[in-house]
Amino acid sequence: MRDYDEDDDDDDDDDEDDASSISSSSTSDSDSDSDDDSVDDNSPASTEKAFLQRLREINATAESARQKGKKPASAIDQERAKAIAKAEKDHAALESKRTKREIMREFKARKRELRREWKGKRREMKGRGVGKKSAEWRDGRRVFRDGMRVIKRERREVAKELKGGRKGRKRGGGGEREGSMEGDVGRGGEDKEVVWIVVENLD
Repeated sequence: MRDYDEDDDDDDDDDEDDASSISSSSTSDSDSDSDDDSVDDNSPASTEKAFLQRLREINATAESARQKGKKPASAIDQERAKAIAKAEKDHAALESKRTKREIMREFKARKRELRREWKGKRREMKGRGVGKKSAEWRDGRRVFRDGMRVIKRERREVAKELKGGRKGRKRGGGGEREGSMEGDVGRGGEDKEVVWIVVENLD
């Protein structure tokens, strides 16, 4: 019985190593994981609907400002562009979090299934009187640990890709929706400001 308990402890160590590797590869994400669950209640359809509603409100506000005539048209357009860029950035961040959570859930499910299979295999071998020093036990344990290593490596790679994607969006600015070029005005440097000036002159 003592050997069996030690075997369980070793398996738990694999879990701890797995968790620490993901945490170290996505530190910025782990800080906000506790907040992700509250966002997860929203379906993709509902968040998309909220995003489109936000765009409509931005456009309505801009149109109302134009009708009042208290601000120059260029100032109104620039404020609208910045508001659209902010809405797109928030929406993209929300979708990125959702994607990460779904992927990590899949990895957790795979890990649970692998541990369940190994637990059942151990129980079956113990019932047949197979000892831990036997080749059959060692082979089963090796298969289990190799499977855990594969999951850990894949999770680390996915976490790295997701983190790299977020950095790319921060450097690149807005998305591909209509108005996203205007949404980058004033946020990405002198080149994008020059684009805005050219558009104004063409109008």
